[in-house]
Amino acid sequence: MVSRKTTKEERIKIVQYCIEHNSNYNKTAELYDVTFEEVFNWVKNFCTNGIDGLDDDKVNDKLNITRLNNEKEYLEGKLDETQLEKRLLLKVQEIEAREKVSKKKNNQKKERHKKKKH
Repeated sequence: MVSRKTTKEERIKIVQYCIEHNSNYNKTAELYDVTFEEVFNWVKNFCTNGIDGLDDDKVNDKLNITRLNNEKEYLEGKLDETQLEKRLLLKVQEIEAREKVSKKKNNQKKERHKKKKH
């Protein structure tokens, strides 16, 4: 089936019908003379973005780009945070290792000092 041009109002009706009929995409597609894929995508877009998800594809593309850019910024921030945490953990481990070596040396000095006294 070749897809046909639909208005936002039609897409809203189609999505409502599909949802009200237990997400029967095939029946909805046949009834409204659109493809299964279109109904599926419209319902998915509606569930994800509400009525704005049923705007024309160019608007949907802009919404998706904005959403993806926001997600990218968030993930970059998390990556920076994770990298800082990793550096901090390495520094803590380095300090702990130095303290362990220092303690060991101090204990060895104490042992030598005790041996000298006896």
